Amino acid sequence: TEMEPEPVQEQQQEQTVENGAEAAKEQEKATKRAERLELRERDQEILVENTQVLFDNLSKYLQGELKSTSGDYKLLQQMNVVTKDKYVEMTGVVTGLTKNMEVIQKKYQDFQPYLKQIDEIESGVGELEQTVLLLDEYTKRLEAKFMYIRQQQMLQQRQHQ
Repeated sequence: TEMEPEPVQEQQQEQTVENGAEAAKEQEKATKRAERLELRERDQEILVENTQVLFDNLSKYLQGELKSTSGDYKLLQQMNVVTKDKYVEMTGVVTGLTKNMEVIQKKYQDFQPYLKQIDEIESGVGELEQTVLLLDEYTKRLEAKFMYIRQQQMLQQRQHQ
């Protein structure tokens, strides 16, 4: 009877060993599952952190773009104001020039009779110059004849003497 208990004990020991091996396998599986779960959780935490960094950077980028666009619009608005002011200034200059031109045209029209008189006087002066030249020529010929006649008279007087 003593022998019988040994196989039962052996069976029990084998079963205990098998149970221990199965428990160890189960424990190993549970450990691996826990490690995988832990790795997943860590990966998920990293993913959440990276996603947060991505959204922060995207937010900063979009804010920069909005600031840049806002700056461009402000510059465009300033350019429009300067351009408007320049056109207003140019309009004033053109208006002033137009008024000055009208004044000058009015003065020119007022002076037109005087200019016509100046033209007539100039024409008369030209005719007078021609007359003076003709008179000067005539006077020179007359003087030459007079000198000739005088010389003739002086010669005749000398001959008579």
